[in-house]
Amino acid sequence: MKYILLITFTLTLQFGLSQNTLTPESSITAVSVFTNGAQITRTASISLKNGENIITLKGLAQDINSNSLNVAGNPNYLIKSVKHERNFLEDAAKNSELLSLESELKDTEFKLGTRSSLERVYIEEKNLLMANKSIKGENQSLLAEDLKEMAAFYREHLEELEYKLLEINQEKQELQLKKQKLQQQLNKNRSMLNSYSSEIEIILNATKNVNAPLEVSYIVSSAGWFATYDVRTSEVNKPIQLVYKANVSQSTGLDWSDVNLTLSSGNPMVNGNKPSLEPWYMSVYNAGLVYGAYKLQQSNNLEDRERKDKYEESEMNTDSRFFNSSLGYTSQLTESVESLVSVEFKISIPYDIPSNGEAYEVEIQRSEINSDYSYYAVPSLETTAFLLSRLTDWSELNLLPGDANVFFQGSFVGSSFLDPYSTDDTLDISLGKDKNIIISREKMEEFCKSSNFGGNKKTTRAYKITVKNNKSIPVFIKVEDQVPISQQNDISVTVGEIIDGSLNEKTGIITWELNLAPGEAKEVSFSFEVKHPKKMKIARL
Repeated sequence: MKYILLITFTLTLQFGLSQNTLTPESSITAVSVFTNGAQITRTASISLKNGENIITLKGLAQDINSNSLNVAGNPNYLIKSVKHERNFLEDAAKNSELLSLESELKDTEFKLGTRSSLERVYIEEKNLLMANKSIKGENQSLLAEDLKEMAAFYREHLEELEYKLLEINQEKQELQLKKQKLQQQLNKNRSMLNSYSSEIEIILNATKNVNAPLEVSYIVSSAGWFATYDVRTSEVNKPIQLVYKANVSQSTGLDWSDVNLTLSSGNPMVNGNKPSLEPWYMSVYNAGLVYGAYKLQQSNNLEDRERKDKYEESEMNTDSRFFNSSLGYTSQLTESVESLVSVEFKISIPYDIPSNGEAYEVEIQRSEINSDYSYYAVPSLETTAFLLSRLTDWSELNLLPGDANVFFQGSFVGSSFLDPYSTDDTLDISLGKDKNIIISREKMEEFCKSSNFGGNKKTTRAYKITVKNNKSIPVFIKVEDQVPISQQNDISVTVGEIIDGSLNEKTGIITWELNLAPGEAKEVSFSFEVKHPKKMKIARL
């Protein structure tokens, strides 16, 4: 029996000695951000002992996808198991912004407390002064000189005390307002912080005592990026400058500090299984409103940014955010790698992305694109010419759908939307209005008349459109107007003479394509006649 106990104790001792438990500090070194989700790479240095080693990485994001866990191999050890668990006993690590807000709030509360204490001191001093304002005894007479001297004393000190009390009251109001704002921001950040953290347990077998690196990667859902663009041009005979930007955000509860950033157009959250067809059963279709996912995402972010104020050139030079005097533009340090299913942009400089859910812009590409310029006008709606840019040679830029902020001659002119998934060979972008193209649309009264024949009424309308080029260069402009289309048998429309234009009989749209030399003006016109029952009222005639 003694031998059995001795053997059991010896085996237990050997087993205990061969097992090494570690809780190393790990750091995020690289992040690959997808349009929805991100792959995070953590590294740590571990001191392994011969035998079994249990390594626990703590304080990680709560939304780790357990199926995505991957531990990089190493010749110094054999990976036995990897397990992810949520830890409800330990709070998630606070990010740097949260700690800074808490510190600033405590400092503000301290200053507010000191002002309140000083206010009480001055009030007591004022009460003491007022309680001892009697300047003569019961049997003493008061001289005029004494009265003047004491009056001056009280006036001087009371004025000083009242001024100090007013000053303190103003400071207290300012501090109270600051405290309120800090508390609101703190509550917002706390609500976004994970209420619990998670941890990864890794069991390794080492053949000897050795110091070795550990690299672990996993995917989280609380991160992503979307594309936006700056479109810039100075003249209508020069290429378009297209600035491709990624708006990266994350709310994992942990700041990404000085990490190697990679942006991918892929989405690991989407099911990658191949589709299969099911039987197609006919049914009645009930039409309804359908909103695209992109528009829904954009509408959720409208309250966070006022586009025109943000991009006004007089307030801020947007290029300066992506430019470094020694390194150049961020896009010059970005490598584009195209795979079979996605495109990756590898940023060559480290980035900081705080865990506050806000979007941080990263410039990933800056290109000069050839463009064909033309003008477009619909004088019946607006007597203004709009400058259009048709981008060519853009298909190799690996663009994603996104809003574009358009700048012409250094000024913000509006917003557009780039849809690279369009099947067209060109991308059309509106560069805003050009006041140097003068357009007028006039009713030709001498040809406008109404007459009755029996039970019918005839109405004739004629319009003249004048377009003048006040620019110093020739321009091409497309002008559109329209004639009505009848959908009833008792209403007929007869199109009159159309000068230099073409009519689409299905839509009723008339198109003129005009080439105008500098200072040149051209006139076009059209007319139509509408016949309908006399008792019938026709709108817009």
